[in-house]
Amino acid sequence: MAGVPTFAPIQDARTYVDYHHSAADTLDKIRPDELRENVALGAVLTYALATMDGRLQGVPKSMPAWLKANIER
Repeated sequence: MAGVPTFAPIQDARTYVDYHHSAADTLDKIRPDELRENVALGAVLTYALATMDGRLQGVPKSMPAWLKANIER
């Protein structure tokens, strides 16, 4: 209810569905340059979050009616 901070990097998803979650989704499809970029992104984000002062603030949102109905059962 208080909101969960999220992070959504912008990615080039033009070829995402070519292999993702298919029988062709194998390790030979990994692109080393893209893997390095993603690892660097994760490392920088982790470092920034670990060394920041205070806490991230979430954006409060109301509970959706469908979820509230399921909880009240």
